Amino acid sequence: MKRLPDALCLLLFVCLALAPPSGAQENASPGSGAQADPSSSPAPGFSITGTVAFQEKGDIYIRVVTRELFEKDRSGDIKQILKPGPEEGKAGAAGFSFSNVPPGTYAIQAFQDTKKNGALDKGTFGPKEPWGTYREARPRFRAPRWDEMAFTLDRDLAEVQIRLR
Repeated sequence: MKRLPDALCLLLFVCLALAPPSGAQENASPGSGAQADPSSSPAPGFSITGTVAFQEKGDIYIRVVTRELFEKDRSGDIKQILKPGPEEGKAGAAGFSFSNVPPGTYAIQAFQDTKKNGALDKGTFGPKEPWGTYREARPRFRAPRWDEMAFTLDRDLAEVQIRLR
C-alpha cells in the first residue's frame, strides 16, 4: 500500500478535526438548546399580512413557497395553521401574518381542511376542499402554474386577500 505524502495527511487531519460532529446543527433554532452566534444578525426580511375569506368550517392551512418547493412538493412545508374562532367564523374571514420573509419570488397557497385530516383532499377533477392562492389563479381542469401565482417580494406586503372556494 502506498503512503500518502505528509502534507496531505496533515491537511486531512486538520479538516477532520475542524469538521462539526455528525448530526450537529449548523444554525441554532428556537428551543433547540443551541446558542446562536451573537455577532451574526439575521438577514433583513419583509412582512406579509392579509386576510383569508372562507365559507366552511375547519382549520386553514397557509404557506409561502419558493419555486423550488412548489415544484418539488405541493403538500408539504405548511407555514401556518389558522384556527378560526366563532367571531371569525361569523365574519367568514381570518387574518394571517408572516414576518422576516427574505426578498425573493414566492407564491402563497391556502386551503381549508373541512375533513379535519390535515391534508388537502383531492378527487378526480381537483381538490374536494376549499382552496385559494394570492394572485387568484384558478384555471379550469388543472392546478395553477407557478407563473400564475408568483410575485416578487421586495417590500412589506399588506392587505393580501385570499378567497377559499
